[in-house]
Amino acid sequence: MNDTYGHGNGNLVLQRFANILKVETRAHDTVARIGGEEFVILMYDLTPEKVDKVANRIRERIAAELFHLNDFPPIHITTSGGVAHGTSLPIKRMVDLADSALYRTKNEGRNQVVISTYDTPQPIMT
Repeated sequence: MNDTYGHGNGNLVLQRFANILKVETRAHDTVARIGGEEFVILMYDLTPEKVDKVANRIRERIAAELFHLNDFPPIHITTSGGVAHGTSLPIKRMVDLADSALYRTKNEGRNQVVISTYDTPQPIMT
């Protein structure tokens, strides 16, 4: 994006993108940019099905949005999502799971969401 439209326009797109993420998530969810064009959303108390619904709603909203640039015609962009769902996992492990899911979306054609679900193994009672 920056190479084609310049850093100023890249920043405009990132700001608009971040605003859409905030609008499409709940007030108690956490939305953060973790670098470059990567964002993370921490959502609590949602089933994998509901997380998938939210992630795809965001993806569809981004694809439908017209991003206005300075000195260029407006553009459309797409986004891919890697989602980690699990309980009682360290944040680093959740990030790793989400990253793996994101790379799968990129390898499988982009503009989609892949969920990586991890359930903490339960102890076996004898």
